[in-house]
Amino acid sequence: MLKKNSLLLGVLLGAVAPLIAFLFTEFTSLGHRFADKPLTLYAIGGAVNLLLVRYYYKQQASRTGGGIMGITFVGLILLLYFKGGVSA
Repeated sequence: MLKKNSLLLGVLLGAVAPLIAFLFTEFTSLGHRFADKPLTLYAIGGAVNLLLVRYYYKQQASRTGGGIMGITFVGLILLLYFKGGVSA
């Protein structure tokens, strides 16, 4: 079903770290510890995704790396929109 080099695998892997960052920020006290820097956990999730992209591109799995990169950019745009960085 999921090959080692597939776009779907990249999207699924790329969604894990930002989803964990969102859950920690919104539903635990860990988000309140970073009250003066509210995007810290999201930045950590993005850094994890960048490391994953680098790993998969080095392994010649460009579709998986591209899926991770794509979902990271989509998450960044959603974060900017919903956290007040972009006004419509």
